[in-house]
Amino acid sequence: MLVWLFQTSAISPSQLMFISIRAKIFLVLSICLVLAAAFIYAQTDRRHINNNSVVLISSVGCRSAETRTVGTIIDGGFVLTVAHGVAGQNANQIFFADGVTTQASIAAIDSNLDLALLKFDQAPLRSPVKENRSWATRSEAVTKLLASVSTNAISPDAKPLACTG
Repeated sequence: MLVWLFQTSAISPSQLMFISIRAKIFLVLSICLVLAAAFIYAQTDRRHINNNSVVLISSVGCRSAETRTVGTIIDGGFVLTVAHGVAGQNANQIFFADGVTTQASIAAIDSNLDLALLKFDQAPLRSPVKENRSWATRSEAVTKLLASVSTNAISPDAKPLACTG
């Protein structure tokens, strides 16, 4: 790294002797931190990433064009998604990463929370998202998701959103 600094004229060897010891320590620690982060990222095991729980939902109905949203399989053939993507639509088709498709119907919708729960017509075997499971793609930061839904989060008695003009 110091060779690169010298070659790019960012700092010359004569200037290095005038830098304080704290600055030199900071420079060395910064270089070590960057190298450690690169090493950890390169060694990260990505086999645990659960892409089988993420689906594409294509909906058609009263809107002039189809809507596309994503959803997450949560349990027993249910998919959690956004309400504004499926509300008022009469046909919801779910696409899985492996190319399998199935139809789904709206089981519950809550426009205040902007959440919808879809039920598969024919539930293919898929893994629901586990609690505290890491998900990420290679370009995303690793995040934790607690994929439990409170029993009061989506009310089955909620009124569906209606199509407007």
